[in-house]
Amino acid sequence: MKFCIAIKIILLTITFSFCCQFYSNACVNNETGVLKSDTSWKYLGRPSPRMTPLRFPPDSLLATSNWMWHGSPMFSPDLKEMYWGKIINYSIYQRISLAFTKYVNNQWTSMQTAPFIDTSYMNNNPFFSRTGDTLFFISGAPGGFIFRVKRTPTGWTQPSAVPIPPAPQTIGNGLQFSIAKDGTLYFEAGDSVMYHDLYKSELINGTYQVPVNLGPVINTNYSSEICPYIDPDERFIMFASTRPGGYGYHVIYIRKRNSYGTWRTPINLGATRNSSFDDAYP
Repeated sequence: MKFCIAIKIILLTITFSFCCQFYSNACVNNETGVLKSDTSWKYLGRPSPRMTPLRFPPDSLLATSNWMWHGSPMFSPDLKEMYWGKIINYSIYQRISLAFTKYVNNQWTSMQTAPFIDTSYMNNNPFFSRTGDTLFFISGAPGGFIFRVKRTPTGWTQPSAVPIPPAPQTIGNGLQFSIAKDGTLYFEAGDSVMYHDLYKSELINGTYQVPVNLGPVINTNYSSEICPYIDPDERFIMFASTRPGGYGYHVIYIRKRNSYGTWRTPINLGATRNSSFDDAYP
């Protein structure tokens, strides 16, 4: 009996020690030894919004009379790089560039233009791979719709088009997309001059398949569905829609999968997250 009690005490001691070490590693930046905090360096030092939206960028990155944000910012998996779409000429909507900032020497760098883009074309909607070694983005450059660059020891490669078949019965692709963990691509495409629908293209054996419309539960005949964000495990999708029941122009909805793997009816995120203005780019 005493032997069993002694073994239990030893096991509890080891478990407690492991938990303390795990907590220490989780809370301390391994490079600097500084405690990790949402208010120190992660997400540009912005506080966590919890359930109430907060204005994101610090004052140094607020739009000016010379440029404005477009779409959502995208962080690298290690949270030390942020890319975003930047409108650089108000009179020419297609002049959207890609800007970025990096966390270097315990501080965020000033805003810079991504070195791999051609600013004579529209470039927008950066999206990191889960490994952080590939950056996808929309481009108006010839030869494709979504382009990608890969990180090398000497910097980013030149952009190359992602070979995606055209979506059937559409007149062109939109500006926003999202990629699931298995490579499945979700994006918006115009099914008429007025409206957009959401589509997905599965990646099978390294080849993207013909895009499939997400169907009438999420796409409607009288509104535009845009800006898809897919959960990496495809447990839910968020998107913006102009369907009735909103508070302004576009309103953000979420659609979850049930235990059978089918999609539930989209749910409006509510007046706390949406507003009487245009809410999009989740």
